[in-house]
Amino acid sequence: VSLGGRLDDAISTPEEQPSLVVDGRDAWALLLAEREALSGRIEALTAAEEASKRAQATHWEEVKAEFAALRSESDRVRATVAQDKATIEASTHEFRELVAKQEQAARMHQEDRARLEAEVSEARRALHEERSEFEVT
Repeated sequence: VSLGGRLDDAISTPEEQPSLVVDGRDAWALLLAEREALSGRIEALTAAEEASKRAQATHWEEVKAEFAALRSESDRVRATVAQDKATIEASTHEFRELVAKQEQAARMHQEDRARLEAEVSEARRALHEERSEFEVT
């Protein structure tokens, strides 16, 4: 089996360079074994890459799902806050109306009391005058 040009010349005398003498079938077997080893390694690396891509895709889907859940929770909280704010504003408005009515009722009560006190005072004065006239007569 010829290995080609200079290499044939280099190994033409097996006694002089026994380490370079290689049987063609052994070289071919070594190359096939190396090719099989590399092929197996490529397949393993390809499988690892595909597994990594699947894991990354799964992780990405989990992250997207978690983000969607967080966004949903955020929207729910915002809606609750808006509803609570509206309730507080309505309650504050009702409270202010009640306070205004109570203040108005207190003013009316005070006015009524002042009027009644004036009427009582006037009635006492009139009664006192009548007694005075009655005693004089």
